[in-house]
Amino acid sequence: MKKIKHPAFTLAEVLITLGIIGIVAAMTLPNLISNYKAKVIASKLKKLQSTFAQAMLMAENEYGPLDSWGILKDTKESADKAGKRITPYLKLVDNCGTDACESYTGEWNFLNGHQDPPIASFHKDIFYKLRLSDGSELFIRPGAGGLSCLIDINGKKSPNIMGKDIFRLLVYPNGKVVPSEVGEDPKTSGWPYCNPKTGEGWACAAWIMYKENMDYLKCADKLEWDGKTKCN
Repeated sequence: MKKIKHPAFTLAEVLITLGIIGIVAAMTLPNLISNYKAKVIASKLKKLQSTFAQAMLMAENEYGPLDSWGILKDTKESADKAGKRITPYLKLVDNCGTDACESYTGEWNFLNGHQDPPIASFHKDIFYKLRLSDGSELFIRPGAGGLSCLIDINGKKSPNIMGKDIFRLLVYPNGKVVPSEVGEDPKTSGWPYCNPKTGEGWACAAWIMYKENMDYLKCADKLEWDGKTKCN
């Protein structure tokens, strides 16, 4: 009986194919992982924005509009007042208040590598410190009639850099909670603050929440709020 030969790959062909697959994976996986990470962070920030906005609404129902609370910028008394009025409406696993709790993030840096000494450590008593069940830490800072809420999405873990794992929401005197540096509605004026070469990272919360990517870490000079929003 005549034997039928079945076509098969040689060892060399298999190795070449595996090599090509490896090269393609090495080229595409980092981007896939980066995109997934950005979408996870965007989802978390949107959820925190909604949660904090609801807490603000409840606090204002009890204590009146935020602009009537007598909030003064960067004072322990105002941080304590705001924190104690808002926290009953948040689900927390820890409430450090204005104390310097060592289990919380301490020093942190701006996206461009710089620091602002008066606010360079969350251990300062101008921050009211909270921890949520997902591991995020919230730092409520009193402003001129309003508040800022700085969020460290992974707690004390590194890198502790604005625009990478630390982001900021603003609470306007009218009680509206929005990502910082873009106004009450998204616009272009704050975008330069999310360029690693020149900016401190204040506007990165808005970028990642609205654009759902962190491409500003790779090609910020090529991006525009109302134009190109991705490197590729």
